[in-house]
Amino acid sequence: MKNLIFVLSFAFLFSCSKPEDNQPSNSNVKLLKSVTETGETYGGFSSYHYENNILTKVNYGELNNYMAIQQLGYENKKLIKIAHDDDYAKGDVVNPEDFSYNYNLNSYPVETISYMTNSIFYKSIYRDYIYNLNSQKQITSIIENNSLSNEFVYNNTQLTKQKHPGSNPYEYTFTFDDKINPFNVLYTKFGLLDDYICPLLGRNYLYHFLSPNNIKEVYKNGVLIYSFIYQYNDENQPISVVAYDYSNSKTHQYAYTYTN
Repeated sequence: MKNLIFVLSFAFLFSCSKPEDNQPSNSNVKLLKSVTETGETYGGFSSYHYENNILTKVNYGELNNYMAIQQLGYENKKLIKIAHDDDYAKGDVVNPEDFSYNYNLNSYPVETISYMTNSIFYKSIYRDYIYNLNSQKQITSIIENNSLSNEFVYNNTQLTKQKHPGSNPYEYTFTFDDKINPFNVLYTKFGLLDDYICPLLGRNYLYHFLSPNNIKEVYKNGVLIYSFIYQYNDENQPISVVAYDYSNSKTHQYAYTYTN
């Protein structure tokens, strides 16, 4: 849950500007409803619930295994609170579309997000995170408990590198398609940035959220580790993807659904 929480905070970064300022230019864009790994007994999934076109709840986990949930709270269209419950469906039948839960965000323990001019401060129950922004409100670095944990490099709007410093440094580089990335829509429109709610390969890293287009290839220190081949709908959004993990020579398939 720690990674989950800290990633969500990123999303808040873009909430610094008004959500409508960051909406995709394509007026036909539909909101992501679910992403599910197909053909696997315990395939990963994420699902999303909206009220009046505002994202209010998120479920994620593994089919037939467990489900964790998040409920989002806003103030002046900015995401400021997130309630987490990782034990919500353990031991029960997992229903990715079960959004029946409802927490009082004024009394339930929540994560909080606060905004500054060039950064966003995320207060989790485990750790503190600072997300530093450039003038385009793109995340340039993440400070975790006062230590640098990740840096990001862009070419205009496209993410080019995610760098991890430390005693064993490494970096990821990417290639992209030219279609709409639905995870980036969740990020720019609602401030949602959480690596765990993306079930795709590489879900433990933010890079799936930070560019307007979908990632085709991921390289670690110059070595290809993941590749993605998409099919798209008439709105240029992915409806399915075949992903290949070069570390174990395994293929994964995912299906996307959207709101009407």
